[in-house]
Amino acid sequence: MDERVECSDLPMELLERIGKSLDTRIDVLRFCSVCNSWRSSIPSSSFHSNSPRFPHPRFPVLAYLCENPYRNRYEVVSLNLLDFRVLEFTKAYTLKCQCNCQPSTRGAIIINKVLKFPNSARTHVNDCTVFIVYISGILSFAKCEDENLTRVGDPGIRYEDIIVYEGLFYVVDRLGRVWWIRDPLELVEFLPRLPPSDGWRKYLVDSCGALYVVDRGRDCPKVYKMDRDKPEPWDLVNGLGDRAFVLGIDCCFSVSTEEFYGFKRNCIYFTDIRSVFNLEDDRFEYLAPLPNLL
Repeated sequence: MDERVECSDLPMELLERIGKSLDTRIDVLRFCSVCNSWRSSIPSSSFHSNSPRFPHPRFPVLAYLCENPYRNRYEVVSLNLLDFRVLEFTKAYTLKCQCNCQPSTRGAIIINKVLKFPNSARTHVNDCTVFIVYISGILSFAKCEDENLTRVGDPGIRYEDIIVYEGLFYVVDRLGRVWWIRDPLELVEFLPRLPPSDGWRKYLVDSCGALYVVDRGRDCPKVYKMDRDKPEPWDLVNGLGDRAFVLGIDCCFSVSTEEFYGFKRNCIYFTDIRSVFNLEDDRFEYLAPLPNLL
């Protein structure tokens, strides 16, 4: 007995349930391109394209949250999403001023990273919040439509990266101390600490459901994996398996080198210094343009 069902004949209740689990626009586009019934199961109002507005860090105006234009490394081409496997690894954001005012280079407030939460296309713009990490190490917070940014943490600490991991906000500072943020915007240090650091840049990355801290170091990077079930929760790892880390000031992510051609296993790609570090031979190499994932 043939129990196969045509995709266009699937129950609307099932399609709506699947649609509610889609968070990225690429997934939605692929879903909607299957057939008319799949496309009609997702109301157009479910996904919000309006840019949320937040206080500008320099001018007394609101700024739009937008995807970082400097991340568009490759020419946009027309693709049939049914013929390709297209995945969205991460998003990088920045704040764009509504007015035409341009800050001078001297004294300009430079933003390293903007973390949006929730980071889903389904989230209404008025429900968004952001954490902002500046080049100076200041950490700030704002809700959509707030008039002012709220400074978070100790003014004497230089924060370098922030991530959402398992629903919690984690921050790492220049000395390698890891903090988690609890209400109301209170930073609590995660103990015990990482081994002493020489003060070079730190990165946070989620890979295969585990949280890693990468210390770029003076001579060679060190990679620590967090295991909260151990008395000493930081494991120094010497390899990434088939994974590669792509680390930058504004975003970090990991990829499977077996699934995506062009990346090398056990390698860390530092996009901000255009170098790649191979954990197998402890050697830095010049970073060529990242492979085109398409």
